[in-house]
Parts: sequence; C-alpha cells; structure tokens
Amino acid sequence: MREILSPAPSRSGLGRVRTAVLEQRGVTVDPSLVPTVFRGEQSNTSLLFGRRLMFKGFRKLAPGMNPDLEAGVFLARQGGGIPIPATFGALLAKTPEGDPLVLGILQEFVDNQGDGWSWFLSRLPAILSGGEGEEALDRMVERLGRQTARLHRALGGDPSDPDFAPVPFGPEELSRLSDEIGERLGRLFPALSRALPHLPSAAEALASSLLSRRGELERFVSACRSRGAGGMCLRCHGDLHLGQVLVTPDNQVVFLDFEGEPALPLASRRLRTTPLSDVAGMLRSFHYLALSAQMETPGLREAAERWTTEQSRRYLRAYRAEIAESPGLLPPPDRAGGILGLCLLRKALYELAYELDNRPGWAEIPLSGILALIDTPLSQSGWDS
Repeated sequence: MREILSPAPSRSGLGRVRTAVLEQRGVTVDPSLVPTVFRGEQSNTSLLFGRRLMFKGFRKLAPGMNPDLEAGVFLARQGGGIPIPATFGALLAKTPEGDPLVLGILQEFVDNQGDGWSWFLSRLPAILSGGEGEEALDRMVERLGRQTARLHRALGGDPSDPDFAPVPFGPEELSRLSDEIGERLGRLFPALSRALPHLPSAAEALASSLLSRRGELERFVSACRSRGAGGMCLRCHGDLHLGQVLVTPDNQVVFLDFEGEPALPLASRRLRTTPLSDVAGMLRSFHYLALSAQMETPGLREAAERWTTEQSRRYLRAYRAEIAESPGLLPPPDRAGGILGLCLLRKALYELAYELDNRPGWAEIPLSGILALIDTPLSQSGWDS
C-alpha cells in the first residue's frame, strides 16, 4: 500500500501506477491500517486495509497490461457516477524482455451486503414458491440493466483513446464471433459424448437431446449470422455475471473484476467486442440463478423458467432505455437479436465445457439454456419486448 500511496520514490525497485483519483480523494498512507486477508471465494488474493482500501494481488501473471487495471485507470478519467470501485494505483514488475507484469491493484473498498448472486439467491426461492418480495427483485433487475448500460456508455465514451475507442462491429467481427462458436462446438460435442454415461439423469437426457440436434444448432447460428452486423465494439467487462456485482447497503450496484474470462489468454481478454456480450453474460446469470434456486425444491422448475424469461425482458428494457442515450453503440433492432443470440450461445457453450470438467451435476443448466435457444424463434428473443 505504501509503495502506491506515497509520493516518494519507490524503494522496492517495482514500478507503480498512481491514478488521478488518488489525489482527488486525498488518499494517504495510514500506518494504523493493518492488512487482513479476504477469505471469500476468489481467483486472486485480496488484502483489506480497514474498510477503506483493498489490494488485489493477481495469482496468474501474464506479460502485458492487465485489463482490470486498464479499465480502472480509463474509467477514473471519465468522471464520477460510474458504478465501479475507484482504482488508486498498481504495482508492476518487468519480464526479462521488458514487458510489464501487473502484480496487483489498489482499489477503494466498497461496503456491501454481498455479491449479486448471494443477494438474489437469498430471496428468490421464497418468491418461486409464491412468497412476497418480488418487487424488490424487479427493481434490482432494472437497476442492473440501467447500470450495465451506463458502464458501456462510459467504456465507449472516449473516441480519442487508442486502447478504448469504439470500432465498428462489422462483417469481419461477426464472422469471428460465429467462427469461435463453431470451434467451441467442434470441441464440445465429442466431450459431451464422452461425458454422457457419467452425467446425472436429468443432464443425461438433455445432453442426449442436444447431441441429436447439432444440425438445428448450426442452423440457429446461421440464422443469427444472417441478420447482419452493426453497432460498435468496445472494451467491455468481459465476464459479467451476478457474482461480479456488489450490492451496497442502500441497494445500489457496483461492478467488479474487469479481467475477462480467466481461461482466455491476456491478448484475447483485451480485445474489443460487442457490448451485447456483457448483456448475454448477465442474462445467462439470471438463468443459472433461477435454476439453482429451485434445485433443492422440487416442482418449481416451471416457475424458475418463467422468472428467468420475465426478468431477462425487464433487464433488456432497462438496458435499452439507458444505452439509447449513446446512439450507435448497439446494432439496429433488427440485427441486435441475432448478435445477442450468438453471444448467448457462446456463453452457454463456455459454461457447459466448464461444468463437464468441474461440476457435472450442474451441466443441466447450460444444456437447458442451449436447447432453449434452439427452440425460441429470434423474433421472441426478448430484444423487442
């Protein structure tokens, strides 16, 4: 902490980044702040300094600029009101070749009730069973939609920055997206066939259905692609879901962890993409949430699927209303449904590959999501509702 906060020259030999928000907030070294290790489930190591600061140390280092640091520095220049923790600075080393290695970043500690996943999961089972409290969840979904759009507007708000300036989502980007899906399908179907005998009965039935419908899935990809390209590519969050959201004591939302999908190489995580990729991540998270909430309460599957559909539409309405303040970031409405469909499929394929490798008992959730995409006409995707 002292290495970043102190204006004196570094004594460790490490490089450092100090953002403008550090001086704006007047953050200084406080010797009384004793670091404690955050014990939550994380892919990195976090040290808390009281309830003011958090240092996130990256366990997996890769040469180049870390997207989480880049986004924090960029958004700090965009002014206040953006729903992320303030980034104060970072510690860097160098490879023998002279490339930067970001060791960790110092951020504002955000007081919170927990992440979005736990906030919803503590309330949703009662609602699926017919209990009260649905209005609070409706408001939270709408808030998530608006704030996701505000985040995208900020990420696309500086055309002069070479690392963040929006670029068109054209035919080449559309081809890259559909080709990536084709590659994932090519890897996934053999893996699914091998896993089939070892899956729980519910997942096995869904997997058998999907294996027999590969042609329909490929036609779905073609139909989405035929709608055409449009809108812009941005430096997006890259791995947006309810676990990447903190809920503050007054029920506001703050987005965390802009590193992107951890399985991807650093260069891929820094690429611009359609903001609908983040939207798809949140929609898939709603589906995971609802089906997780009903797993231990038999008979609620239909209610869970209905809740997912309703809240996905609610989120999209709120998102569209806010993103409209920055015309041109999204594709035209007649193309957005197709691009969103591709993004949803890409995310669900990623989820299924993960579950087959790590949690076969959960494979039924992405399997049911993929089959739902096949069975739902693009005109009913929720984009126009």
